[in-house]
Amino acid sequence: MAALTPASHARGATRSLTQADPSWQLLWADEFNGPELQQDNWEPSIGSGCQYGIAGWGNNEKQWYTDLPQNLRVDSGNLVLSAVWDPSAAAIRDQPLTSARIRTFGKHSFGPSPAHPLVKIEARIKLPSGLGLWPAFWMLPADDATASCSGCGRHGVWAASGEIDIMEVANDATQLLGTIHYGGPWPHNSYSSSNVTLPSGASFADDFHTFGIEWGGNEMRWYLDGQLYGTQNSGDGTKNGWFSLGRDAGSVDAPPLPGNAPFGTQQFYVILNLALGSEGTPFTTKMNNGAPVMPEQLIGTMAAGPKTMLVDWVRVWGSAPS
Repeated sequence: MAALTPASHARGATRSLTQADPSWQLLWADEFNGPELQQDNWEPSIGSGCQYGIAGWGNNEKQWYTDLPQNLRVDSGNLVLSAVWDPSAAAIRDQPLTSARIRTFGKHSFGPSPAHPLVKIEARIKLPSGLGLWPAFWMLPADDATASCSGCGRHGVWAASGEIDIMEVANDATQLLGTIHYGGPWPHNSYSSSNVTLPSGASFADDFHTFGIEWGGNEMRWYLDGQLYGTQNSGDGTKNGWFSLGRDAGSVDAPPLPGNAPFGTQQFYVILNLALGSEGTPFTTKMNNGAPVMPEQLIGTMAAGPKTMLVDWVRVWGSAPS
């Protein structure tokens, strides 16, 4: 496990390292400086995941996502995503745990292109901590995706078309993961991951940090506060790196598609969310002795008040060929 000494992340240090490099061009950004969420940039997700074809959001998560101001708002130059214990909501939807999730689906998508063969996608975020919390900044395929099939793309259903996790932490927020999911349709999927911690076991909940990736057609690099901590490469039609088995793969032994699929062949859209509990990953259950975090434990996490993820900005840069 790597440990980094992060660059400055004080509240006024809103510049990314990319801005100082003239080879990078700003392609898109949301600075969250207005009075409300920009609907031409983001679509809030609502509910338990069923309407998107993934009950429990694919991991038996415990939250119900809303677009109510108690869960989702823009305030003082930050996007605010709050996890709330709301007993009154139980009478409406049998779920007292609410949170927020937004995505650029159908509005903006990003990836390497002939005009910009290398892109950088980054956000400056202050994360919450507490048992069962699982905030993330990530991407799913946009090409051939549908509103009712989260994770579907040009090469088939999840994970044949890929998933890019730029940032995810859980529980005490002391370990950062950067991950790609690829391979075949579940359960024939694969993943590769890098992780990093802050010096002296500090928590990512203590201050803002900048999380980002640099992404080319055959390589992806993960950064924390401008410092590299992980690299993944295309298998170029082999399993010696990322690959896609395609939509019809019936086993993990199926041959990969040729080329750099799924990450060198598609555009992806951005997601920001604050999930609650999960039985789907050891990462989210390890602080609970490997057991699922139950609703009553999550209620305990939020007994003193909402748990909040603050996003200062999201920016996408492109580097043109020299």
